[in-house]
Amino acid sequence: MKGTIVIAAAILLLAGQVSQVMGQSASETLTWTNAGGSVGYCLAVTNITDSFGVPMSGGYVCPQQADSFQPPNPFNVGSLYLGEDIQEGIQFYPGPPTNQTYNTDGTLHTFDIVSTFTFGSSTLDGSGNYVTWNGTMTQHYLVTYRRVCNYLGCHKLGSWSVTGGKGTLVAQPY
Repeated sequence: MKGTIVIAAAILLLAGQVSQVMGQSASETLTWTNAGGSVGYCLAVTNITDSFGVPMSGGYVCPQQADSFQPPNPFNVGSLYLGEDIQEGIQFYPGPPTNQTYNTDGTLHTFDIVSTFTFGSSTLDGSGNYVTWNGTMTQHYLVTYRRVCNYLGCHKLGSWSVTGGKGTLVAQPY
């Protein structure tokens, strides 16, 4: 009788642990690379891969457009269109420029900016679980200069363009 109770208790304990594990979804990761383009506008995604190494169809990364219908904004509110995953109104937090290179005259030539973001306190994953998405995105910039002259004199005018980038998005169940 004592042995039966111990076995029954072990089965109940194991069943409770299994149901806890089955109720949790594993984290999902999406990685992407994107093409270059104009600063502030959507950038075409050239490659997306999920946690299992399965490639997905393309999309867009828009770090300064809250959705695809709005012009760029200075507040770093953007959107992601990665395959079937669409997220709009995301707050991006850009870090300081890193990996700077300079021209021979000392002017800035290239640099990177790493942005972080979090969203989705009420987002459901494919299993019906609530998840929080955390991500990082690195964009590579090129600064080009041209000489501009007017009645006040001549000046160097620099403009930025994005030469490409990459990102990672991780869904964590809670």
